[in-house]
Amino acid sequence: MLGGDKRISVYKKENILKFAALIVTALSLSVLNHSNLAYAATTTTTTTTTTTNTSSTKNIALTTSIDDNQSTYTSENGGIASVTTNSINNRDERTADSINSANQNAAQTDSATQNTVADSVDSTSMATTSSTQDVNSESSAVIDESSNNATHSVTDETVGNNGTSAVIDESADDENDRNKADSAASTEYSSTSSAEASSTAASAFNAAKAAVAANASADSLRNTKKVIADGLHTENGATYYYKNGVKQSGRQTINGVTYYFNPATKQMRTNYFLVNNGNTYYFDNSGREYIDKFYSNWGHLYYFGKSGARFTKQFYNNWGRTYYFGELGIRYTNQFYSNWGHLYYFGGDGARYTKQFYNNWGHTYYFGERGIRYTNQFYSNWGHMYYFGGNGVRYTNQFYKNWGRTYYFGERGIRYTNQFYSNWGNLYYFGGDGALYINRTLKVSRKTYYTNSKGIIYALTLGVENINQYANGAPNGCEATASLEALRLLGYAKGYNYAAFLKTMPIANDGNPNHGFGGSPYNNSWGWPAIFHGPLTKWLRKFDAGVKDITGASLQTLFNYVRSGHPVITYVTIHLVTPVWQSANFGNAVSNNHAVCLDGYNQVTRQVHLSDPIDGIYWISESKFLNAYNAVKGAVVI
Repeated sequence: MLGGDKRISVYKKENILKFAALIVTALSLSVLNHSNLAYAATTTTTTTTTTTNTSSTKNIALTTSIDDNQSTYTSENGGIASVTTNSINNRDERTADSINSANQNAAQTDSATQNTVADSVDSTSMATTSSTQDVNSESSAVIDESSNNATHSVTDETVGNNGTSAVIDESADDENDRNKADSAASTEYSSTSSAEASSTAASAFNAAKAAVAANASADSLRNTKKVIADGLHTENGATYYYKNGVKQSGRQTINGVTYYFNPATKQMRTNYFLVNNGNTYYFDNSGREYIDKFYSNWGHLYYFGKSGARFTKQFYNNWGRTYYFGELGIRYTNQFYSNWGHLYYFGGDGARYTKQFYNNWGHTYYFGERGIRYTNQFYSNWGHMYYFGGNGVRYTNQFYKNWGRTYYFGERGIRYTNQFYSNWGNLYYFGGDGALYINRTLKVSRKTYYTNSKGIIYALTLGVENINQYANGAPNGCEATASLEALRLLGYAKGYNYAAFLKTMPIANDGNPNHGFGGSPYNNSWGWPAIFHGPLTKWLRKFDAGVKDITGASLQTLFNYVRSGHPVITYVTIHLVTPVWQSANFGNAVSNNHAVCLDGYNQVTRQVHLSDPIDGIYWISESKFLNAYNAVKGAVVI
């Protein structure tokens, strides 16, 4: 390898070539790849300005030349470290310099490689795919070129700033000449030089190994630091959200849609309820947050508002209706809700009852304009008045007392107004304002009512008109006269005067009053001048089909009919004197028989009111009336 006059080292050519090829190949694989990565990073992040003193290692070419007196090792920056063998005296220094230079260049290579790796890691996130492909192509080309040069030929390469080149001369003849000239001097130091060369080669080989290891580390970092575009990405079945290459967590809004990513795993949560700051949020099967939407599950309905928070203990208004979502966010359905001292009700569709009746438990309730249940309140509609009590129940068949007055609400809850009410054997009257008449006299058409302090109508007169039977020339026509008075009171037989009416009365040709009128109403020329209750009822039904024969009725029964507005034709005696019995061909009968119209009574004074076809209108004691009435108890009610 070295030429000189004293010490010559002899190596086999083929060994030196193989070793040089190994060194060149190893360094090229490591250094050139990292140089290109650094170059790619530089071109994507900085301007294209090139400096000679770059921190990246570029195209290191290591050539070893066995020439006349010199061995050369070329580094990236163009510096040349050489070992010369012209002077045997300087062998030790040159050999040491060669070793130090090799070590120094190896260290520089290792440092540059490490810098390249770091730069490559930093720049990888900024590099584009096309840049990476260009770098890989360039690196492959350089490596192939270096391998070919090391194996087949010696390439002249300009390195550094001094233009020095090292060439391996493959001429066998020149090698033999040099070996002969220097054989004597090299014999003594051959083993020493061989050891020194081996040490230098070992240092270079170790530097190459370090570069290869750094290259592998850089490749690993590059593969794990791929640049990922912002947005949603699916990895192994899970969805992540990247921003600036970093997985995001928590609530994230993407293109106007909000998602939630697990802070621990960074994975998107789906079909998930999130509880945060006392609010509950829901993310559906696609991960989208429910905003202004209803959610149905577990037989219940929920609502998530415009902020995404679930409605809890809140009212919701839409479609002109009001809804309520309770403690657990469940919509109220067929439920009462109490607040602000009021009660509300939400029906089967969840809508609040507003201006609606609600029926349950045999009771009726009403919810007004703002959905508030009526409590201790009057309600007016359809021309009627209603009242809802302290428990909200509508008054039905009930009395209501307030302001010193008494009111009554009937079967359908309607307040009695200008109406009679009958119960407990008594009759009551509620006026135009709904209040019960107390200690008052009431006149309704022809009728007059008298009320006491309890509102009971203790006395009344129906106001039957009085027709005098003598004035119309029919002294025997009392039954017909009393009947016409009663019929006219209730609106029947309006087209008949007394004479015309008498003409319709049936006459019993046999003179029997049980078959019709037993004679003539105008005189006593024949028969029994009377018509008893049986044929009388049949006759009057031609004018009023509701006429009833109530013969044998008690005084109270008679009063009850009168109280309900129905006058009663009763059989008594003339002037209500004691009855006089007489035998007839049809049996015994009261000879002083007479008929009157009972149209009133007074339970306080215990009197009855009569319209008498002979004596006119008057009050008479119950006892005197009964004295005459009880003879036969004949009675027909219109």
